[in-house]
Amino acid sequence: MNLLMLQHGQSLDAIYRWLKPGAKCLDIGSGTGYITACMAEMVGPTGKVYGIEHIPYILQKSIEAIEINHANLLDDGIIEFICKCMCESKSEHKTANYILHFTV
Repeated sequence: MNLLMLQHGQSLDAIYRWLKPGAKCLDIGSGTGYITACMAEMVGPTGKVYGIEHIPYILQKSIEAIEINHANLLDDGIIEFICKCMCESKSEHKTANYILHFTV
């Protein structure tokens, strides 16, 4: 089994019980946007997921990938991507139910 898929699966399994409809979340280091999109499905149309990625090229690729199969998550404002290094700035997202950050 692909290690990256296992880690994504384990991360989703670990947060599933807490991400309820309407939750507001940050995915710091959103990378490909895979976890961000999964979180958006969990929080539903009344929730919000901010995908934070500091590498512009990776951020653009994640947006393009989500637009292919899950454009509604972007169009409906459930997902918002932000290009920012969180370690160097203060977040304006002071109220979030959950923050997810893991490294591979």
